[in-house]
Amino acid sequence: MWMAPRSTRAVLVAVIAALSIAAGPRRPRDPATVVGDTHFKSGRYLAALAAYRAVLVRQPDHAAATLGAGLSLARLGRCAEGEAVLDRVRAQPVYRLPGYLIEGECALQQGDRATAIERFEEATWRYPKSAAAWYQLFVARWVSNDVEGALEAFDALREVDRNGYYSATAEVRLTLGTDGFAAAWVRFRTVADSLDDPAVEAVSAFLESRQLLLDGSPEAASDRMMLAIRSDFRNRLYATWRAEACRRAGNFECTAFALERPAMQEVDTLPITLAIEARAAVDAGRLDDAREALAAHPDHSDPDWVASRWYLARAAGADTGPWEAMYDVVRRSDSDPLDRLVPRAVPPG
Repeated sequence: MWMAPRSTRAVLVAVIAALSIAAGPRRPRDPATVVGDTHFKSGRYLAALAAYRAVLVRQPDHAAATLGAGLSLARLGRCAEGEAVLDRVRAQPVYRLPGYLIEGECALQQGDRATAIERFEEATWRYPKSAAAWYQLFVARWVSNDVEGALEAFDALREVDRNGYYSATAEVRLTLGTDGFAAAWVRFRTVADSLDDPAVEAVSAFLESRQLLLDGSPEAASDRMMLAIRSDFRNRLYATWRAEACRRAGNFECTAFALERPAMQEVDTLPITLAIEARAAVDAGRLDDAREALAAHPDHSDPDWVASRWYLARAAGADTGPWEAMYDVVRRSDSDPLDRLVPRAVPPG
């Protein structure tokens, strides 16, 4: 999940891929929720959840604490639980920009890109000066292969992004896998260095790791991704991409560890995780498990799903031509060449 600098005090989520940038909700300070709000804005979502729940024990109908608990659950990767809590305050005045963005983020995590775009469009309509909302709309359109719509959101984002962080992040996202990445990276690092925020460094490590994978350097990508994971060890997106970097490097023990850590079992499964779990299952010779993972994937137009179907067909000795043709249609500039999916070492057994 993406994380924004605390200094922006906006909310973003990656997964996406899709990525996710996150920051604290903007609302009047309620004395009963000060502790929870402080933890939330610092990215300590478990502590925030505990603080909000302590308020709700005393005041079960406390709207701000209910909102905070729902947002915290979603930030912990437990979208279904979070949305159930948020339903209790969805029609109340406290449910403002953070709520709309969480709805969109959770929709993206569930592979429902159309709903995500709808929620983010509503957020930009209600809060046209919110850089967080425009950034999320950009991401949702980009991962939906709506390049024109993504560029429109990017242009709007640059008009309202005061410190330039979201714009610089979006530009890096646009240029991953292209010749424009190096220049965009320099601009991003200039902004990141001025913010001096650990959350920004986690995003930086994630983006650099993705580019290293696209460059065919999985060992270096795995090392960089560890920096992001140390910032947020519950982030399934970070763990998933580290697993993929380890897998391509031929370090299958690392792959299994990244995918199977207890913290990863406590959060909702992301579409990208299903795609990469399928590749790991193929490497282990468990083709039926790979098919099961891909059957559970919610979006069969997603480039990583198509790439994993190609990888499965290749292992099964089936015709890979149809999947290669489909991949040419759905892939983006940040989609890996299919031959990069093959590990550098022979899987055990």
